[in-house]
Amino acid sequence: MKKRKLVKVDGNLMGTFIADSISISDAIERSSRIDRALKKGIHETFKVLSEDEALAMDGYTRMFVGLLYAGGDDALFIIPSWMAIPISLYIAYWFWRELGGARQLSVGIASGKTKHNIWALLESANYMLNEVCKVKFKHELVKGDVNTIKDIVAVISYAFSEQQNLLPTLVENIMEHPLSSQPYIIKYGESLKNNLNDFEELITLIPGYKESKSLEDKLKNFIRLSHEVFSLLKGDNSHGIADLRDVLYEIHRVASRYGDV
Repeated sequence: MKKRKLVKVDGNLMGTFIADSISISDAIERSSRIDRALKKGIHETFKVLSEDEALAMDGYTRMFVGLLYAGGDDALFIIPSWMAIPISLYIAYWFWRELGGARQLSVGIASGKTKHNIWALLESANYMLNEVCKVKFKHELVKGDVNTIKDIVAVISYAFSEQQNLLPTLVENIMEHPLSSQPYIIKYGESLKNNLNDFEELITLIPGYKESKSLEDKLKNFIRLSHEVFSLLKGDNSHGIADLRDVLYEIHRVASRYGDV
């Protein structure tokens, strides 16, 4: 595993969710539902990763070892880069589903080489989670209309760096880059009107995505396809990922000559 990602997830506006309880027993039930929703998402993800031997070897075992903690509405993982975004969205989907759409997870992902300082990655993931996802979520989606929350499945932000230290100062520059439109959201339905970017517009490019009937199936296929691409690039062409990255850098370098990209 040449690249690793540190994934931090946390629920949005969970304080108000508990505060809206009408009794002590209701508050206890809501607290239990929150914890169960996150654990359900993790268990369902393990189930998908255990469906075939190759996926289990590359995904299940590494997620099991990389799960540092999970409780209440937050969790922390250290996992391979290829699986970070798809499994984060799948866990977030189940969290949202188990809470009946009342709340969703924000996800901050920081990626770097395995030799990178782990505390710098953690600090960066926390920044992505709190300063990018949660701050913009509150500012742009909850301007007097809390009812829009039910349509949002997940809010996600991520960053990768080849440098030794991935720190909030570097992440801030990434967020201001003309190619970055973060944070992204994934939503259910078409009623939501907001200024954030819809992540689903990106993953509609995945083969078979539009043919999948449910959001659950779409996200499952996202996990499987991510592993297929990973397996292809790590096979005969061990430099495949680096070559792909270099091509993207070159496209950006040429396009940047003609103004803002």
